[in-house]
Amino acid sequence: MASLATLAAASAVSSPKNETAIHAFIERMYQAIWFDKGGWFDKDLMRSVMHPEATFAWDEGEDVRLVDTDTFLDLFGEAFRNDGIYSLHERSLKMTILEFGSVAQVFDVYEAVFNDGEHIARGINAFQLVKHEGAWKCSSLAWCEETPELPLSKLYP
Repeated sequence: MASLATLAAASAVSSPKNETAIHAFIERMYQAIWFDKGGWFDKDLMRSVMHPEATFAWDEGEDVRLVDTDTFLDLFGEAFRNDGIYSLHERSLKMTILEFGSVAQVFDVYEAVFNDGEHIARGINAFQLVKHEGAWKCSSLAWCEETPELPLSKLYP
């Protein structure tokens, strides 16, 4: 089994073209969920960047919930409507890419700004990417939001 140091070394020799493509891909993923007041997230763009069998996973306290893309989009929309969220802008603060051949792991510290700055959240997005039909697709997205008990400062001062 490869050590993290070996994987990090493999990432260091990945081509700049792949790294650029992966950065652009993650940017498209964030664009799919951004929306301003009066708008909504882009379900078609989200479906286009996801592998057909992709999963979403998020922390629900002691457990992690796993769903497919369509279920995620339904739950995401319902939760935002119920919580009165009318805008969201999410951006990458620090991205680490480990890539080897047709697979990549992207560990991304994000900041999400809701309702024009009314609420700001930070956390970690863990993207598993695979080449599918010649293009990068997300096969899995897992995330965990920062809390007072689990501050990002422990990992990223």
